[in-house]
Amino acid sequence: MCVQFSFLGFPVFIGEIFLAFFLLLSLFVFDFRSIKGWKWVVVFYFLCVIAKAIWGYSLWGPLSFRHAALFYYLVFIFFGFIFYNRAFLSEPLRIFIASLILVICVTKCFNDYWTLALWIIAFILIKSFSSRGLKYFFYAVLLPAILLSYKVIILTSRTFIVSNISAVVFLIITAFFMLKIKTIYKPVIAGAIFILLVIFVFKFSLVNSFGTVLDLTGSISQYRQFDAEIKGKRKYYLPQKIKKAKLFNPGSSTLSGLEINEIPQVKAPEKEAGSPEQPALLVPAGNKISQVTTLKKEAGSPEHPALLVPAGNKISQVTTLKKEQDILKNNINRKIKPIMKERSHEEAYGNTVFRLLIWRDMIAEFSRYRPILGFSFGKPFRSESLEILNLGNRDWLRDGWIEPHNSYLNMLYRMGILGVALIGFLIWQFCGMVKGFATFKSLSGILLCSILINWLVAANFLPILELPYNAIPFWALWGVTLGYLKELKDRRGDA
Repeated sequence: MCVQFSFLGFPVFIGEIFLAFFLLLSLFVFDFRSIKGWKWVVVFYFLCVIAKAIWGYSLWGPLSFRHAALFYYLVFIFFGFIFYNRAFLSEPLRIFIASLILVICVTKCFNDYWTLALWIIAFILIKSFSSRGLKYFFYAVLLPAILLSYKVIILTSRTFIVSNISAVVFLIITAFFMLKIKTIYKPVIAGAIFILLVIFVFKFSLVNSFGTVLDLTGSISQYRQFDAEIKGKRKYYLPQKIKKAKLFNPGSSTLSGLEINEIPQVKAPEKEAGSPEQPALLVPAGNKISQVTTLKKEAGSPEHPALLVPAGNKISQVTTLKKEQDILKNNINRKIKPIMKERSHEEAYGNTVFRLLIWRDMIAEFSRYRPILGFSFGKPFRSESLEILNLGNRDWLRDGWIEPHNSYLNMLYRMGILGVALIGFLIWQFCGMVKGFATFKSLSGILLCSILINWLVAANFLPILELPYNAIPFWALWGVTLGYLKELKDRRGDA
């Protein structure tokens, strides 16, 4: 969702709209003079982000603001913190939120990645109800909702299988420190729970996909094969010229970011009459590598597999143009929900190595130039390894850059030493929250921390903290968790 103003050369997204709304609202409900301690550090941090965003925009264009969002969405910690209080979060509002979550869980009209978080938030809210009868009623609704959809937390992407398991393990470990159980029984109970967890994972998960997470040997073997291919083709590599990096992809064609007008177009020879295949070819002439994209393969074919064919140049990489976006739109129009299907070993290993190659190229580029404050916002990141192998071409040819799929590495890449300091501060603050809730033996606090663990682990493999529909609720929940811990300290007189 975005709004295009006539006086701006770029759209304003839902994240920025929410940010402006809550910033204005906070002016009426919060006394900024009460801020102490880290005030000037926070001011310095956001001044650096704003300065880099403006400078990056002058050099590269609106893509700078997408990179800045990774850092300024943290302001939702502040919003979550100041809006958390018993007066605002009244019992009628908590009942409404819990009811809404239960409706969402029952109807399953949400992203499966939020399953565990929704269950936990609903449980915490129900636990806070003052009426015992109302509490039992909501528990009676929540239990079947969990029983009907519990497999979703394991029948999902490998990233969230790992992050969901991490959250459960965190809960098990912290529970044993908090519960009053004789020390002699703790190892036995912990062992039994972990065995049940392992059985549950292997019984209900997609074996091919999850098996590759544990099979490091297979991933290493695939990585070495790709690396050998890269070394063999590197001397022929000539980067494609990208006219302008795009801020986002609204569903345009794969080649929209390429300088098509500057590339001589050569039409392929026609096949024999009656042949089912008659591909149109687009050939960049004069390059050492001829990259050919087939625009049509088979009438009615839903997929177009990648091909390698010989050409007059040393290497010819031929890639087909898939129509996945059209298929997705048709599914949405027909209200068909995608079904999680078993992934082959090759695809799973390839997906892992895909990320490893991106991260390797990011680290290599950072080591080569060593920017103290990171690379400029707006500078398109392009992975040489992927381009040599012609992987992810639908993204980098279309947009002019490739997504790093790692929020922490992206922080380091874009902010350098400040990125290191930010990650260190977040780790320190999270550990402080866990320690505080464990000291107060607060089950609700530990459950909130488990949601944060869930998404912090996922951010190692997906762009979690860059995109508004993940980053905003995550950072807002972080602020709410801080607010709840402060409330516990105020009750105990430790403020």
